[in-house]
Amino acid sequence: MAIIEGETGYFDLEEFVRAERCSVVHEGSIFNHIKTDWDGPGKEPKQSVENSWLNVLWRGHLLDVVLVTYTQRCYPSRHHWISISSYVMRLRSRRLALRQEYLTLRVDDESSAT
Repeated sequence: MAIIEGETGYFDLEEFVRAERCSVVHEGSIFNHIKTDWDGPGKEPKQSVENSWLNVLWRGHLLDVVLVTYTQRCYPSRHHWISISSYVMRLRSRRLALRQEYLTLRVDDESSAT
């Protein structure tokens, strides 16, 4: 198992869900802190996850995603931790290796054409 950690500026789970690239399964037994913003009459309230431990279904694999928001230098900062199984990591490594091999072949082909 691998853990990926980062700032949410590089990983927007809500945007990924809106684009239907993954699904979130909320666990009722774990407290999820959801923030609701409302900009006034005629505006729909907007919800965002502040602190939560979520199960995320991505490409048929269930991942654990932990989101934690805290104040850093007077600004909210959200960080995430994603637990990924060894199987998913092997698939990703193989895909990156194939992509690198493709790019190498492409460069070699372009060099030999000149």
